[in-house]
Formats: sequence, C-alpha cells, structure tokens
Amino acid sequence: MEIKIRNIDPSIIYAIDKIIQELNQNSKHKISRNDFLKAQIEKIPEQQIYKKVDSDVAVQLKMMSNLLKDNNFALNAIFKLLFIGDDDVANDLLDEISKREREHDAK
Repeated sequence: MEIKIRNIDPSIIYAIDKIIQELNQNSKHKISRNDFLKAQIEKIPEQQIYKKVDSDVAVQLKMMSNLLKDNNFALNAIFKLLFIGDDDVANDLLDEISKREREHDAK
C-alpha cells in the first residue's frame, strides 16, 4: 500500500536524510529514505503495545512496593512486640501477614 505525506517541513526531511546518511556510513547494507520511513511507521503499533505493557508493569510494581512497605512495617512491629515480650500479639500479627501473602499469591 502506498502512503503519501504532503507539506513536510524541509528541515525535517533534511534531518531524516542526515540520520539515514549516518546509518549508511557505518553499514554495508544501505537504506533509502523510503526504507527508513517504512521501518519507522511499522514500529508504531509495537510502541503502543509496549506502552500498555509498561503501564501494566508499573501497576504491578506499585502493588509490590506497597506490599513490601506493609510487610516491613509489620515485621518491625513484630520485632518490637517480641522485644518487649508480647509473644501472643506478635504471633497473631505474623499469622495475619502470612494470610495476606497467601491471598495476594492467589490473585
């Protein structure tokens, strides 16, 4: 399929040609402006997929970070409770942490 693009600023075309020239300078397989632009256009759908994946990963990292903060707080509380000798409350808190981790792993 052909695509024609009109009214491109000549400075943009010049910049693209410079990029192609630099790529061709270090390669034995020379590419044309058409080949370069075709490759760039074909990357657009992939970039959208990567944005979605990156967004999903960011959400999961945020959840994991929050879980680590919660666990760190709870473990510090358990340590303090054990230090002052309140073993029953420390054990209850440890059981609650284990229960939350199992629920999180089940998701």
